[in-house]
Amino acid sequence: MRNLSTFGLHKKTTRIKMYRSLVQCLIRDERLITTVGRARVMMKIGSTVINQGKMGTINGLEAVQWWLRDETLVKKVCQDLALRYIDTGHYVTMYRIPNRKMDSAEMYLVDLNRNGFPSIYPAKGRGPTPPEKPAKEQKPQREIWVRVDDPDEELSRMMEEQKAFKGVVTRSH
Repeated sequence: MRNLSTFGLHKKTTRIKMYRSLVQCLIRDERLITTVGRARVMMKIGSTVINQGKMGTINGLEAVQWWLRDETLVKKVCQDLALRYIDTGHYVTMYRIPNRKMDSAEMYLVDLNRNGFPSIYPAKGRGPTPPEKPAKEQKPQREIWVRVDDPDEELSRMMEEQKAFKGVVTRSH
């Protein structure tokens, strides 16, 4: 029998093993820090695993068992996480965090929603308040040139039009 590396299959199996271990870490710890490429794949796989466990079918249970391999994690997905996400379909969120110092790789935090951990971003309304913006200066009104016989009547009509059009006045001769 030939070695798997002859066919290039060893790369695929090691990648699957890596993703399988990342899924296990994500389900067990409910939070995972990894690179951008792995994080994007983990969002898809993690959502699929939770969705399959939420369905509760035999095929879904087999898929969850294939990815997780640990009975405690399978129970967690099929019982705890299925109840947590019973009303929603959005299970996993990806947050950008600072680059890794060693090689400046883009790093992301993959997080299960509603996991009880504090958010990595400060809540709105907390912290220092930004300074208030100064009020904008009002533009001066444009001059109106009109030839009229009765200036008082024409002026009152134009004032009503100006109020109706919120300051938009045309110029006529």
